[in-house]
Amino acid sequence: MSRASTQKKQIFILTTIPVEWSTRKIAKEFDVSRRAVSSAKKLRNEKGYCTEPDKKKGRPLRSDVINKVAEFYLSDDVSRVMPGDKSVKTDRKRTQERFSEYENHDATAVHLYNSKMIRFLKKKFGVKNVKKLFYFSDGAGSQYKNRFNFLNLLYHEKDFKIKAEWHFFATAHGKGACDGIGGCVKKNAYRASLQDKTIVSTEKLFEWASNYFKKINFDFCNLSQYKKHAKVLEKRFKEAKTISGTRQFHCYKPLDSNSVECKIFSNYSESTVVKIVKK
Repeated sequence: MSRASTQKKQIFILTTIPVEWSTRKIAKEFDVSRRAVSSAKKLRNEKGYCTEPDKKKGRPLRSDVINKVAEFYLSDDVSRVMPGDKSVKTDRKRTQERFSEYENHDATAVHLYNSKMIRFLKKKFGVKNVKKLFYFSDGAGSQYKNRFNFLNLLYHEKDFKIKAEWHFFATAHGKGACDGIGGCVKKNAYRASLQDKTIVSTEKLFEWASNYFKKINFDFCNLSQYKKHAKVLEKRFKEAKTISGTRQFHCYKPLDSNSVECKIFSNYSESTVVKIVKK
C-alpha cells in the first residue's frame, strides 16, 4: 500500500485483512502504522468488513463564541472594507491639477487651491449642482490636519457657499486618484526635460503641461495670490483653537459657526463635538 494513500482508504482496505493476522504483521506487510491497524480492527468489529470510518465532526464553536466573532467584524471599530474591492465612479471628464510658486504647502496654500478647485467645479457642473464637497487627503499635519485648516473647514460654507466635510486616510501617506495624476505629470515632465524641452521654472512647467495634457485642466497659483489669501486669513487664524486628540480622528464635519463633529472613522457610531474658535 502506498504511503500516499489517504488514511481513510487505508482503514477501508485494512478491514478486509483476516482476523487471525496480528497487528504487527499487518503493519509490516502493508507498511502502515499500528495505530491505523488498530483503528481498522475496531471499525471492523463495530460495522463489519469493507467499511469506512465516519467523517470527523471536529469541535464546533459554541454559539456565544460565534456571536462574539460576528460582533467583532460588525463593530465600527473594525474596518469592513475589503482591500480587494473597488468602489469608484469615473466620469471620464477633465480633471484639475495646480502649480504653485509658493514652495511651502500650508493651510493658506490649501485654502487658495480649494478656491480655484471650487471655481473649476462650479464651471464644470453648474453652480446649483455643486451642493457639498467631501475632501479626502492624507493626514499631513503641516497642510491638512491642523487647527488652521479645520477653522477654514468651519468657514467653508461662508467662503464658498458650499457645505463640506473632511476625511483622512488611515495612514499619513494614503494615496488617492489625485496622486496618480500628479505622478503622471511629473514623470512626463522629467522625460520632456531630458529630451528637447527646457523646464526651469514653475511657469515653464505650467506652459508645457497645459500643451501636453489635453484632458487635464491646469491652474497656476502665483506668489501674489498666496500673499493675498494669507492677509485675509491672518485675522481668522488668530482665533484657531487646537483640537485635542487630532491624530486619532479621521472625520471632521462642521456643525455651526463654532464647533465641528469629530469621528475616529467616517462611519463611526460615536462622535465628539469640539469648539475650535477662541471666544
